[in-house]
Amino acid sequence: MTNDPTINEALAELSKEQLAELVELYSKNLIALDGTWFQSVERERGMDEAMRRDREAWERFTVSEARRIKRFLGLSERPGLDGLEQALRYKVNTLSSVAEAVREGNVLVYRVVACRVQEARLRKGMPLHPCKSVGLVEYEGFARTIDDRLTCECLSCHPDVTDDACSCAWRFAIGDEGALGDASEGDGVRTGMWEEEGVRRGKESAAGSEEGRPGRDAPRRGSGEARS
Repeated sequence: MTNDPTINEALAELSKEQLAELVELYSKNLIALDGTWFQSVERERGMDEAMRRDREAWERFTVSEARRIKRFLGLSERPGLDGLEQALRYKVNTLSSVAEAVREGNVLVYRVVACRVQEARLRKGMPLHPCKSVGLVEYEGFARTIDDRLTCECLSCHPDVTDDACSCAWRFAIGDEGALGDASEGDGVRTGMWEEEGVRRGKESAAGSEEGRPGRDAPRRGSGEARS
């Protein structure tokens, strides 16, 4: 039990392992909620209207999410790529998916390896989610809230897929591409999968159902359950 009135007593009674499991559960619940409202608009107003609403929602949410994570981690005002890499570890998409970060010289490449959204849409016989425009709003807004010098470029995301080995891929740098010298260190270092348990779950999920699984040519999406 705790005397802190700001802490839910039920949470205070959980073990560290249980809390970690609950965080993952809540992250998946949030992604599912995002997909639920998206699909309701998609059914009634069509994909274009759903995408417009989705961009508006993520434009606001990604800033709020980044601010809270930045404060939680105690990051400086301009923590650079190192700070962004730390923050991305706790982003809701990372916690609910399988993701990796790769330092390539003075840039950071973030990849969502597994996709909950496109696989779910395929299982339901739905068209793939054209998520690039939403992702640009989401990831650029997140990065610039962590450090206003950061830029974001989409490397691969449906419908413009260039890397079929991942769900989507995003490249972050400080300033313009020609002025990357200000970025923090990290020369070609692959930081790798952030959670081995997450990798295991992703593999089990991929092997769980052959029906509706996307092949190598099927783009994937890392946020929004089934846009679900």
